[in-house]
Amino acid sequence: MPTFNQVFIKGNLTKKPELSYTPQGTPVAKSSIAVNEKFKNAKKETIERVGFFDIVIWNKLAETCAENLDKGQEVIIIGRLRYERWEDKEKAPHHRISIIVSQIYFGRKAKGEIQDEHPEDAVDHPTPQTEDQDELPEFTPL
Repeated sequence: MPTFNQVFIKGNLTKKPELSYTPQGTPVAKSSIAVNEKFKNAKKETIERVGFFDIVIWNKLAETCAENLDKGQEVIIIGRLRYERWEDKEKAPHHRISIIVSQIYFGRKAKGEIQDEHPEDAVDHPTPQTEDQDELPEFTPL
């Protein structure tokens, strides 16, 4: 059976995407998204929780997001999960699960922000499915 790794998530950016470039010149932006969860427990009490998820955006889409997205802005993200593990200098193990963004829909800006004419603009740039992101091919829009 083939594998399937797809995430659809809606929330608000916790910070403006931070743009950087790999040594090979490939753009990469990092941010995180806050997702609110609301439900009733067995006692019929309303429970509210917030989950935070790291996001990584590559290529032209990274530059577009860094230029156009702001902290608090609502987004819908389509992507895939990526698990990383490593050891620090003291050999302590660490791990992280990130969402590698392949599509992002820009929603409402945070209160007080100026809104564009088209609040639901969609940006869709496929992210290559390579394991070593430092050796990504140049992005070519479809």
